[in-house]
Amino acid sequence: MDKLPQRSFRRGRLSEQLVCELERMVAEEYSNPGDRLPKESELAERFRVSRIVVREAIKVLEERGLVDVRAGSGTYALA
Repeated sequence: MDKLPQRSFRRGRLSEQLVCELERMVAEEYSNPGDRLPKESELAERFRVSRIVVREAIKVLEERGLVDVRAGSGTYALA
């Protein structure tokens, strides 16, 4: 089994780190308005964080106007 990288609180909150990664992902992979981002569980697995961390990061992106979260439908790129 692969050893997970050790995390340190000195580098900031995981959700803040994930915001940076998701911003880059949206810009590079989901750059067209209306592109649907992967499910919360898929993002958690991809970045090896909990779904709560993903929710916090997505909420920040929504506040910044980068994504639109539609209950029961998914998260979509806006810009």
